[in-house]
Amino acid sequence: MGDTDQNGKALLLRLLNSDHFTPSLAIKYLLDCQETGTQYYLCRLLRRFSEKDIEYVLPQLCHLATVFDRKMVKYFLAAACRKSSHIANCVSWYLEHYLNDARTKQDETTAAKYLRLLSQTQLLSASSPEAETNGESFFDEIGMLHTRKNKDIPAWLVGVGVVLGHALTPRLFSQPRDMFLLHLADTENEADKTPEKDTLPAKNTAQKNSPTTENRDESKRFVEDLLKISSKLKMLRTDKEALQKILEAELNHINTRLGKTEICIPLWCNPLKHHRVLQISAENAIILNSAERVPYMVYIEILEDGEKTRTPSQKSFLTKADTAPAKLPTARSPAGSSSEHVSKIRMAAILLAQLENMKASMGQNAANKIREKIVQEMKQKESQAGGSGVGLETEHLGEKHIQEMYQRDPSMKVISETNESREARIKESSEYSHLPNWKVLSFIVKETDMRQDQLGAQLIAEASRIFTEEGAGAWVRPYKMLVSRNGALIEEVSNAYSVHSIRKHAYAAGWNQPGMAYTLRDHFLNMFGDPEGEEFRTAQTNFLRSLVGYSLVNYLFQIKDRHNGNILVDREGHLVHIDFGFILSSSPGYVDLENKHFKFTQEYTDLLGGPESREFGLFREMLFEGFLALRKHAPRILILVEVLRKNSSLPCFQAGDATLADLRSRLQFSLTDKQLRVYTDHMLESSMYSSYSRVYDSYQYYANGIL
Repeated sequence: MGDTDQNGKALLLRLLNSDHFTPSLAIKYLLDCQETGTQYYLCRLLRRFSEKDIEYVLPQLCHLATVFDRKMVKYFLAAACRKSSHIANCVSWYLEHYLNDARTKQDETTAAKYLRLLSQTQLLSASSPEAETNGESFFDEIGMLHTRKNKDIPAWLVGVGVVLGHALTPRLFSQPRDMFLLHLADTENEADKTPEKDTLPAKNTAQKNSPTTENRDESKRFVEDLLKISSKLKMLRTDKEALQKILEAELNHINTRLGKTEICIPLWCNPLKHHRVLQISAENAIILNSAERVPYMVYIEILEDGEKTRTPSQKSFLTKADTAPAKLPTARSPAGSSSEHVSKIRMAAILLAQLENMKASMGQNAANKIREKIVQEMKQKESQAGGSGVGLETEHLGEKHIQEMYQRDPSMKVISETNESREARIKESSEYSHLPNWKVLSFIVKETDMRQDQLGAQLIAEASRIFTEEGAGAWVRPYKMLVSRNGALIEEVSNAYSVHSIRKHAYAAGWNQPGMAYTLRDHFLNMFGDPEGEEFRTAQTNFLRSLVGYSLVNYLFQIKDRHNGNILVDREGHLVHIDFGFILSSSPGYVDLENKHFKFTQEYTDLLGGPESREFGLFREMLFEGFLALRKHAPRILILVEVLRKNSSLPCFQAGDATLADLRSRLQFSLTDKQLRVYTDHMLESSMYSSYSRVYDSYQYYANGIL
């Protein structure tokens, strides 16, 4: 038994010091073991990873530090916060969520514990701002950087290591001598170790534009102020045109204090070369459609080192193949940028908010009359200031009702131009555009608890990594999401527009045949031309690969609310799913209307060429191969869910332990590869001929107007 134990430890140690050891595996072992020495060693191993790798698993690390009370993980996070302003702000936001959850449950003991941890983290992150400027390695408090060893370890050892690790990790360092020898061996090899290229710079290497403590706080405040605007807009409950004016005024107010400090945005900022926020392009911000909240799209000009600006592409996403590209709008100064004008619009917003609170006492009719008067005065002031909005021209459409549609629904304006042409237009009117490293970042700002959406995005990102590593052919598009205490900044998916928006635009332009629906195949013919041509074939293949990827992740993670407002199509033909507010155990009230496997409508079949086509056969084969890939790497997926389920307040864990058990069940571990092929064929056929998707789309049309 002693020899088996020693061999098991040796195999596990080889895994821990190999390229196959990932942050996700570290999370798994940190969850399974409670022995302090083992936690210490695992946290030492985490230092080998880049800041971006650590950011990826921050939700799980914070849950281990708080809910599981892992002492060594707390030390690790404290060191990380001291070295990185990005991680310091993110950890602070996560801990504020845990504190609010405890207070909501009236658990004062837990709330006090989380408050102490939050205070300690904030104190540490502010205690040594110069640590970042001298370029010390990322987790120097825990030890020097070291490179990975045994890089030729065979892949099969990973699986063996996971099994042995579960059994042996609690006893791995049960003897003090084991811990001492490992530390000694680690120290003896330090002289021969060099940092990996993606880790932070070695000691005495200057880190450029590193934020001070004041700048960290300003960066945090900048993100929170953007989210507060969404909250204000939600309270006002006035017409979209008035809300648009208020949005621009609030963003211009934020602009007045930019430039005084160096602000950067975590996740989008290179930790080695911090970017600097220059200004918000307030006149280009657009309020988006939402049933309950008031999210908006915002464009932020930054100065970034080492990156050239992109060459603008003039081809509009919706331009027909045989028409001229959309004409760029004429550049002009931002409307209402004067401080006096901004103050008046913001004051009107305050009056509207107060009016909303007083309408019960003064009566609905009286409140409505006052609201109309305030809104009318706002429009008058805006007109005197030179108008607002982008004012896109669509002469190539030649239809007056396109402009009317933009007035009714400002969010539709984004569909008339590509991200590159929009950036070129913003650059044309920007006072900073002459700077060589000028760039525009675009976000959706959404004010609500977005931790569940972040988990969904994290699971999508992990699936994307697995598909790429295994060469499975399936494709999904991960996107970044910066979660703060009161909402999130969500990366805009470049040059991608919802199926709903595409149809709405097409109907307004009269592109459909009279009395006929505008289908995805119509859109592809419109965009990519001859169905036998190379451009169409390439786009069709992209559609096929993305349809496979999202069919698998929608089934595996039970992503619901898959209406055509949450499904995008990009300029290359890929489907892209967004909005993961209902995953795993959570679902909207009308869950029974959605297919239990995945959405696969008749228009998807038509775009693939029908059930007998070559592309449909490829879909069937790639669905099986993609499922195999996900099942092969299931531990990487399961651990992300397993850590977060304990004492979680997120709706996706409302089923408790059954949430993880159901996820394991959907992975079909009991089936052989041959049986799994039969199962994936069954999934496809049941989804293809299901009436649930049609009924659900009809419900969304009649209830919310989604095409």
